[in-house]
Parts: sequence; structure tokens; C-alpha cells
Amino acid sequence: MPKGFKNMQVYEDSKVVYSFHMYAPHIYTYQGMRANLKLKGKLTYPGILKHFQTSMPINWDKSELETYMQDVVSFQQKHKVRVLVGEFGIARWAPGREKWVIDCIEIFEKYNWDWCFHSYSGWNGWNPTFDANDSVSHKQDGNKNTETLKILKQYFNKNLTK
Repeated sequence: MPKGFKNMQVYEDSKVVYSFHMYAPHIYTYQGMRANLKLKGKLTYPGILKHFQTSMPINWDKSELETYMQDVVSFQQKHKVRVLVGEFGIARWAPGREKWVIDCIEIFEKYNWDWCFHSYSGWNGWNPTFDANDSVSHKQDGNKNTETLKILKQYFNKNLTK
């Protein structure tokens, strides 16, 4: 998580890429999974949300996402290192999913971070080729050009021209 960058060791090797995963607020991005099963489709972004079950509710929006990642920003600026968001993703049925994806990518791009969306061919609860209401199965491709997939493709195309 980004807070791990607060005390991150710096390596004297320019080939090292520093990485974190982005799933905040966790209770929102993981709604309908694990302990958050009963919350499926009920939490909306932006909005007043808890990060974890035991967290205090706060207003999660683009500004709060950027604040949440501030330790990464500070680390990168101080040490002039490359950063990779090794995973970021959200349940496909989360209301406001497209806004959350755009806000995250805009922050990643602002700081010139590389990023990988989770996930295309694993469990389809994360897969952007499935609609929110498609059944959960072991199919690896929903074969749909969903709004989330369109957003990802838009940013992929921007990066192809850099």
C-alpha cells in the first residue's frame, strides 16, 4: 500500500522500480467479495466511505485518493525514482467504478507512474470486459466493450503515442 513508502528503503540502482497496489478505499473496491459480500452494488464513489471495515468514514473522491497516495509522491520526488502501480482494480459492479478508474489513472499519469489494471483473465469479478450485471463465472472474456474498458483503452492509446 502507499503508506509503505513512508519508510521504504532506497536502493542505489537506477534499474529498481518501486511498486504498490491501489485498492482504496478497500471496502468500496472489494464490495461483493470476502467480508464485503453483503455490500455488493451498494457503495458508490465518490462518497462517504470507510477504507476498511474498522476505519472511520470519510469523503473519498479524487482529492482523497491523491492524499492517500501522498507517501508515494513524496518518495518519488525525494529520490527521483520510477514508480509502478503494479495492480489497481475494482469490482465490476461497484457504482461509480468508471469515475474511480478515471480518477486513479489521472493521478498515476500526473506523476508519470506506470500502471497495470487488475484483471482481465482471472476471476471475472474484476474483468472490464464484463458488465456489472453479468453472472460471475470462470469465463475469461466477457466480450463486451464496457465503459470501463473504453476508459482503459483511451489511456492505453495515449501511452502508445508518448
